[in-house]
Amino acid sequence: MDALLFESTYTEDIYRFNCPTTVIVDKPWNEIGLTEKELLSKILAAVRLTMDAVCIKYQSKLDLSNCLQKPKYLISFCNVPEGIPLYEPIMANDISIVAADSLTNLEPNSEAKKKLWQALKKQFAIA
Repeated sequence: MDALLFESTYTEDIYRFNCPTTVIVDKPWNEIGLTEKELLSKILAAVRLTMDAVCIKYQSKLDLSNCLQKPKYLISFCNVPEGIPLYEPIMANDISIVAADSLTNLEPNSEAKKKLWQALKKQFAIA
């Protein structure tokens, strides 16, 4: 394509913002209930993040090949491929990953929440 034609066709600047933390949920955002959203907000607050500070994406099963931008941290609340343990931080493709049960299943399970907190403390180096 001719450079002059390209510059006149695409006149607006395109920006790419780096999102250091990505959260993967197992349902589209509009299907996630208020209780689950509140739980996610509390989980993020525990690691000093807000909902506005993370990228929230929907995947029914975790697939890192769908990440256009590689986050530094990834918290998954969806099905994970075999070999990725739950509630244990691991490194894959230079991404620190903590996988957990879905927010729906996590909400009533206090033991799972404790395991998640321990994993997140390791992932985010919280004493």
